[in-house]
Amino acid sequence: DPGLPATPRTLPAVDEGIVTLTATSEAGESPTPLQLRVANLPNTLEQEPNNAREEGTAATVPGAFEGILTEPGDIDHFKFTASKDQEFEVQLWGRTLGSPIDGVVRVRKADGGVIAGNDDAAGLDSKMNVKIPEDGEYFLEVHDHLRRGGAAFAYRVEVASQTPSLELRLDAA
Repeated sequence: DPGLPATPRTLPAVDEGIVTLTATSEAGESPTPLQLRVANLPNTLEQEPNNAREEGTAATVPGAFEGILTEPGDIDHFKFTASKDQEFEVQLWGRTLGSPIDGVVRVRKADGGVIAGNDDAAGLDSKMNVKIPEDGEYFLEVHDHLRRGGAAFAYRVEVASQTPSLELRLDAA
């Protein structure tokens, strides 16, 4: 409730992950917890206007890009500089954290050509690996798959350096 006074909260000591907080006041405890994504990346908040590539909010990689698709048809752009052969894991956090966004993410060259794009590879959210083809300026674009928007359509896109990993699963027969 925006009418209630703000209450400072201390986040648990977590290097990376999803933290769940519940708002409390004299009136009681919120029935719906708030989920936050925690990662050791610098944050860049979108700056309007940024619907066109040329208006993209300046950001750095690796980093986290955050914003809200405030109205139907809203498209957010972030611009960053990268070097040839840099490899990044790009992941949108939205529905996983309770946002109604059905986020689509694209990485584009300065001329608009798409290097990579994704919708829903991480279950409800987008995730992809990107290899930068040449030194230069690039753009990350975020929009809702159905072109919806509103005050609740918040997202966070993490652009992290790729690190080698191995996952092993054993299915019980």
